[in-house]
Amino acid sequence: MKNNTQNVNQLTIIANLRAENYSYASIAKQLGMSPNTVKSICLRKGILTPDKPRKTKTEKAALQICKQCGKPIDNSWNRIGKSFCSDKCRTSFWNAQKKERKERQKASFVPAQISLEKGPDSAGLPAAPELSWDS
Repeated sequence: MKNNTQNVNQLTIIANLRAENYSYASIAKQLGMSPNTVKSICLRKGILTPDKPRKTKTEKAALQICKQCGKPIDNSWNRIGKSFCSDKCRTSFWNAQKKERKERQKASFVPAQISLEKGPDSAGLPAAPELSWDS
């Protein structure tokens, strides 16, 4: 399920960046995949570029996309390392991360298998030594 949503998210990111007229190579670098993969996805899904001039090298280098929605981030304030386009995207991203982490913890939690009906020996605990008052 996660893989399907990740693919849909990547498709929207690719479509948004191609609409902004970024090259296959700059999109691939941002997403961590091969430029040929981005090109194949664009050709298969019919993602076309508008008739705009190509991006310059400085524009490509400054490319940052939102981790949540995939839209290009406005760097008009020259903030380095900005990861989200808005507060709404930031909060929804971290809430989703928190929810996913809790689900992973629930899935990996295994309760202890202790049976008190049979006594402490069945729980893997050592038996208490027997004491004798006869000596």
